[in-house]
Amino acid sequence: MKIIRKVSRFLGNKDSTETRDYYYEKLLNKFESIDPYLNLIKLQNKRGLSTNKDIVFSENPEFSKHKIKYIKKRYGRPNYTIVNNYGFGKIKIYFYRIYLGDHKVNMELHFYKNTLIMYNYTFSHLHNDVQKSEVINLLKQKYHIDKTIDLQDTNSYIIDQKNSIIVSSQDIDFTINYVLNINDKVFQDMSETQKREVEQGKQIPNHNKRQVFVNL
Repeated sequence: MKIIRKVSRFLGNKDSTETRDYYYEKLLNKFESIDPYLNLIKLQNKRGLSTNKDIVFSENPEFSKHKIKYIKKRYGRPNYTIVNNYGFGKIKIYFYRIYLGDHKVNMELHFYKNTLIMYNYTFSHLHNDVQKSEVINLLKQKYHIDKTIDLQDTNSYIIDQKNSIIVSSQDIDFTINYVLNINDKVFQDMSETQKREVEQGKQIPNHNKRQVFVNL
């Protein structure tokens, strides 16, 4: 059984606190399962764009030595923390609200056994497609991707020589996801855990199915 523990830190007035509380509650629900991780690395029908630049969170030597210590020193305490205990182990997620240039973004950092396995930036304040295109063009420039390629197409992803990937997603807001070494054992463990859950029939109980059926 999965245990979820959350620690929140809110500042500001009551209204802003309630807004943030709702936002983080949504995130809590999002990671109730491992599906979001596995969905990011389903690449069979997507176009891979190779880059010779390593996809890393930071090239600072201090980050390589003490990842969590470095992050907390640079960004301070997380605005929110979730610890999920899955069948294969715990994943700790730090949530920050930061600025990338002039853009206010939500940053997620996902750690497994103190190793960063995934991070992302959600641009919740892009006002138009021009601003979104500017962000994408900078991404293409950094990772040496042909300017003519449309990275707004979520069927494309960037992959480096160490099998780390960058894949964008567009739900309500535009998000750039970085998954570090998709061949890492943790992702194999996720896949096996998902298969076991399917085999064990973790579905809606029959008495609940009837209630859902009636109200659909």
